[in-house]
Amino acid sequence: MKFSLGCEVPFPEKVVESYERGENYIRANVSLDVAPKLLSHFISFPKYLNQEEPPLFFFLELPVEESREGSLNGGADIKTLHKDVYYLDGIQPDEALVILERSGRLLFNDGVSSFGFGRQGSNDEIIWEKYNVASIWSMNPAPYEAIFDRLGVPRVKKLVTAWDTFDQDHPGLSRRVEIDGKDIYSLVEEYRPYGLYLAETREA
Repeated sequence: MKFSLGCEVPFPEKVVESYERGENYIRANVSLDVAPKLLSHFISFPKYLNQEEPPLFFFLELPVEESREGSLNGGADIKTLHKDVYYLDGIQPDEALVILERSGRLLFNDGVSSFGFGRQGSNDEIIWEKYNVASIWSMNPAPYEAIFDRLGVPRVKKLVTAWDTFDQDHPGLSRRVEIDGKDIYSLVEEYRPYGLYLAETREA
């Protein structure tokens, strides 16, 4: 597996590309070179089924910067970390694909944020998280298995993610990255003119 630039995994050989399916989700380890294809297929999935493509929403979750954490913790020592959740509503599938094309290299490689897309109406969602974990949430996730089959990602009974390999002596490491002079916080200002807004700040 090829991991994101912003993540370090002490035992990468223990993590293999695969997925498991639960009642309302599919959770997977996905290599960095496969991840853009996975999200692109999710975005375009209704088209593969000859169904109407409903609008999508894009979401981006970022750690609250240290300068604000003090006030969120009542001005005392920082005991609880928070994250800002941003949304861009009502985008069409082709617009979602443009976001991946334009900003995917930074979104997939950053080690401190997570992002994804959801389908308005069904509220099916896909999210890309730390350590190359991708999840699809749906009341009926079974059809999405076809995407993983198409990408050659096998199903397993029990998924072992990078998180399962960490211990006190061998923790994972995640960090913010900069690509082409931009970091993940730059995207907030870049997409704000298109309607990106802060929906909530919650505990991380």
